[in-house]
Amino acid sequence: MPPAIRPNRKKPLSQQSAPTIKSPTKTSNDYIEIHLPKVRFQDSPLSPLWVILLVIFAFLLGMTTTKIQYLQQGGTTSALQNAQAGNTQGQQEITLDTVKGWAKDLRLDTNKFNQCIDQEKYKDLIDKDIADAITASAEATPTFYINGKRVVGAVPFAQFKTALDSALSGTDEGTKTEVALGHLPPLGKDTAPVTMIEFSDLQCPFCLRFFQDSFPQIKKEYIDTGKVKFYYRQLPLIQLHPMAMSYAHATECANEQGKFWEMHDEIFTEQGQGQS
Repeated sequence: MPPAIRPNRKKPLSQQSAPTIKSPTKTSNDYIEIHLPKVRFQDSPLSPLWVILLVIFAFLLGMTTTKIQYLQQGGTTSALQNAQAGNTQGQQEITLDTVKGWAKDLRLDTNKFNQCIDQEKYKDLIDKDIADAITASAEATPTFYINGKRVVGAVPFAQFKTALDSALSGTDEGTKTEVALGHLPPLGKDTAPVTMIEFSDLQCPFCLRFFQDSFPQIKKEYIDTGKVKFYYRQLPLIQLHPMAMSYAHATECANEQGKFWEMHDEIFTEQGQGQS
């Protein structure tokens, strides 16, 4: 009677021994056995912790890289701004005298303008804008309020379009913030059904991005067509941008001569050229 054939039952993977790799030595008959450990990361109770630690490490590495760029460029606040914005080419230094030169280019009364900016004539109005921004929780620049609905950052035009169209159709539900219009001249028609308020820093790279990318389309499709009335309010972040307050004063002093928007556009345009 033939011997009973035992079924070949494979052990579960968790019970199987680790594979053996035989490495030849000097002769073909001698081997060294190397047992490779089996690591199953997904079964480890520490795996979520490792993921979190890796994310934190990547963040700290990015911050360190930015600081190195910052130190390499001279350790100034504007250098740190350039590093964070990815601008490795640097910008030509802009001073208060540069701004006064722009006033001359805009055909302002330069004596009146220079005296105004040197005396910080409109500091109280700028401080009022900053206080209102804090009250409205506009802690970053740029921050927008579209019929009271807040939009933060230089978001793509498509996102602004969604918010503006919702305001026009009356479907803009959710939390709204009451924000004063400020003292500066708006763009658009008085009959426009939608009000858009921007709190901005004139040296902020993200405000510059909004000015270059989204604002021209908003102006063409909504402001110039009578759908939106656009207001600008000052929010210079002087801890980050050393020229922000000077720029704010420059627009206020230009506004005294009826050319707020001309100076506003000049400041952003000149900075944009410095990045090219």
